[in-house]
Formats: sequence, C-alpha cells, structure tokens
Amino acid sequence: MLWSFVYNTIAMPAFYLAVRVYSLVNRKIRNGIAGRNTAFSTLARDVKNLDPGPRLWVHASSMGEFEQAKPIIEEIKRRFPDVRIIASFFSPSGFENNRHYTSADIVTYIPFDSRKNARWFLDVVRPGAAVFIRYDIWPNHILECHNRTIPVILANATLRASSASLWPGIRNMYRACY
Repeated sequence: MLWSFVYNTIAMPAFYLAVRVYSLVNRKIRNGIAGRNTAFSTLARDVKNLDPGPRLWVHASSMGEFEQAKPIIEEIKRRFPDVRIIASFFSPSGFENNRHYTSADIVTYIPFDSRKNARWFLDVVRPGAAVFIRYDIWPNHILECHNRTIPVILANATLRASSASLWPGIRNMYRACY
C-alpha cells in the first residue's frame, strides 16, 4: 500500500512538525499539545477504574462534530446502560468544552495518528466498536481497528464532488479507510 508508506513516512511527520511549529504562534494548538502530554497517562488510569461492560469508542474532531455525536451516545446509553463510552477529540475546543459531558464515561484526546499510537490507544481502550463522526478519520487507527476486527462506524459523513478526498493518491487512502 503506497498510500500507507507515504502517509506514515511523509504526511504524518510533516503534519506533526507543522502542528509543533504552528503551536508557537497559536494558543489553541499549544493547548492541544499540552493536553496530550498528560492525557494518555490519565486515560490509562481512567480505563483501569472503568466499570466492567462493553466499550464504545466515539471520536469527533471538535465541538461541532461532537454535537452530532451526543444524540447517538445518549440513545446508546438509554438502550444499553452498561455500555461504557470513551469519547475522544482531536481539537482542544472539543475536549475542553466536553470533558465533563456526563453521558461519556471517559473524555480524552486522540493521539496523533501513528501506528504505534493507534496500537497503544486500542490496547488501553479495548473498544468493542468505534464510531467516527463526519470527516475526522485517522488511517492508522482505522487500520488497527480492522486488524483487530473492531467494527468501525462512520456517522453523518458527506462527500462533495470537489472534496480533496477524491484527489488522485489521496483517494486511495480514503478508499482503504472507508
């Protein structure tokens, strides 16, 4: 899979570097990096303290996408109260504004999308299924879910004809993820 090689050796390292550089001038990005510095030790601790039961991982990029996830989460909790919800965010705005959301058992940041981080995250969270809201799909996390036969659900996604997801090269990566 050429797209995987390019994504993991060029795109993600460049993205990570750009985020680090941009954090020097952008407080929101800086907060996201700082939040991730402690989020993963906190996540490991919180998962250990989680009541037994099936787990559902729900990922939304930010606050707006999570508003679309809330009715899904609340209906699942209503129908299946023993399901434990682990909500993750990429954006500091999503995390900060929802970290006390009572229908989620755990609220955390998603780690940057490396193979190692995806394995670690799924080793800790151990979800029975994953729900990604709209567009914020992370190929290594999706692939690792696939390798572990964890069902992945994409909720409320649309694809416009002008989307960058359809550009040659990028299209192959999205096709593999979808």
